[in-house]
Amino acid sequence: MKFTFGTRGLVLLALMAGSSLHSSNASPMTIADDRIRDLDVSPVLGRGYSIATNSFQSTCLTVEKTSEPSYNYEYYYTDFTEDTDTESQMTGKVAGSFGYWGIKAEMAASSTSNSKSKTKKHFITATMRIERYYSSLLEDKSHLSDDAKTLLEREDYIGFFKACGPNYVRGIRRAQEVSAIFSFESVDSSSAKEFAASLKVSGYGQKVEGSMNRSSKSQSIKNTLTIKINGWGLGLNKSGSDTLVATSLEEFNGVMKFAFDSMTKSESDSGQTGMVYGMEVVPWTDNTSFQVACRLQESILALPMPRNLIKNQTSDGKCPRGLEADDTKKCCDGSVLEELETTKTVKDEAGKDVQVNKTRCEPMRILPPTVLKNNLANNGEFIAMLDSVTRYKMNSLFTLEKCVAGIRAFPKRYDDFLLKTKDTVKYDATLDTEFSVGELKMALDPLEDFSLVTMVAHELDEFVAMFYDPCIAAINGMNIGVSQDTDPKYFMAESWYNHPECSYVSCLADNMAWDRKNGGCTPGITAQTKAVTYTETDANCAKKLDTDGETEICKHSPDATVFNECSKDQDDNHVAASYIVDHFCMPQLKADGGKVSSTKAVEIKKMSTTCDAAVDKKNNNPAATASK
Repeated sequence: MKFTFGTRGLVLLALMAGSSLHSSNASPMTIADDRIRDLDVSPVLGRGYSIATNSFQSTCLTVEKTSEPSYNYEYYYTDFTEDTDTESQMTGKVAGSFGYWGIKAEMAASSTSNSKSKTKKHFITATMRIERYYSSLLEDKSHLSDDAKTLLEREDYIGFFKACGPNYVRGIRRAQEVSAIFSFESVDSSSAKEFAASLKVSGYGQKVEGSMNRSSKSQSIKNTLTIKINGWGLGLNKSGSDTLVATSLEEFNGVMKFAFDSMTKSESDSGQTGMVYGMEVVPWTDNTSFQVACRLQESILALPMPRNLIKNQTSDGKCPRGLEADDTKKCCDGSVLEELETTKTVKDEAGKDVQVNKTRCEPMRILPPTVLKNNLANNGEFIAMLDSVTRYKMNSLFTLEKCVAGIRAFPKRYDDFLLKTKDTVKYDATLDTEFSVGELKMALDPLEDFSLVTMVAHELDEFVAMFYDPCIAAINGMNIGVSQDTDPKYFMAESWYNHPECSYVSCLADNMAWDRKNGGCTPGITAQTKAVTYTETDANCAKKLDTDGETEICKHSPDATVFNECSKDQDDNHVAASYIVDHFCMPQLKADGGKVSSTKAVEIKKMSTTCDAAVDKKNNNPAATASK
């Protein structure tokens, strides 16, 4: 049964394409996938959100009133007693439910354990689901927070988008669900089907005893009946929450009654209880309070007109009345016809060749508010992405520092002990190779001086100096006019991808560092399987003056020779430090106190000898190298 009731019935190149499309359409965007279903974040009406980074920022919109939500309600059974393909039975409604994976796991486990049993296990599921939608803030009843408004009034657009995000959450769709899995055993399929039919009419809203068959077979099946109940998005701060456990059909009715009440009869949730299932986000540039606060209509920016907007000469080589042609066959008013330093040869009145300066049309145009809005939305999304990349680099640096400090705390006698792999969503701990304390010491701190941490810190400093700072300066108008001074009003003058300083999109990926040889970005020292060694004469490095103060040299000159030798295994294969950090930091010994095998201990000893030789060479200690 199904009815409706209620008072009212965005790869890296995708950042460029998605943000441009998003802002030029100037329309809301709905997100209804796993990006917003992470239980560790809290989508809230009025909270900032970035599509590029899939992250939530501060709540900068004060919500005083929301629209009244509407509801969809479903309660249905799914019968798996038929001898058909399980996968085909689980399509449709079941596949779209929260309980899908739990049901699939139960049936998979049963098919494995039932292989030699005389009885066969059967399943029926009951699902109660409510969706709440049309729950959105009313923008005429909502306003910017005082602090957010102050940032805009001061033209601190970068500060605003960092704090509040380039978009805000206008509407949220939520779902609540209770799923019950009935499992029972029978010797034949006909008995299972008969019991399943009686079970369906004895569930929630039905009288239990009047519908169950009292035959001996049914009683035998009933004795094997188990009920497993899962709930999602429920409000449990209500009386009766202890009824969520059912051991009989009578108790099951109580569970479903409580579930229905918690979904529909809450006194205080105002439609805000339930798992987030979908979300509507709107760019700040479409919000009237934002437009008023940043004075978009009052902003006057005069910039050189793009060449494609300047009128061309007609086919007969003429310009419209009152306009003059330049040497590129563009037409403009004579007052904006600029003379260039280069010359050309023309005939004078006497027919002689003379040299005259070439001319070029340089008209200016006032940017309309729609262009300002588009640029503001594009740059806001880019700033959120750039800020996220920089924070990621800082977090990686601090994680590496703590990891090195942690592994150095292990005495040498623990070098052969195995490390516990981080059991995260991204990696399956059971599939990872063994890694010892000694190997981690060699890979991350072979010189025992935190030198890898220092090199990563220098990479971050160079990234900021050569990419982040020039890009921010360009967005703020450094390239406009003859002065290199910046002005925040130019933040809305051009989209970020029109600035050469911001066009190195490879720099927006994880674990990238500034390429000192060629410019742009390349995998950083922790992401390389064989680190590149740089020199003080690299052309594109961050500069400083030498000790005499007369010559510019590279600010940092990392030497990764030791890490090249110490991060390779016995087969000369290099392992990226970022992979090791992701798997084994913060370092913990395995609970069983296991050690490496004797065979691997020999291999590690060989690797250690090679690593020690590289360390001694680095320290200019040939005598120690010879003694080994």
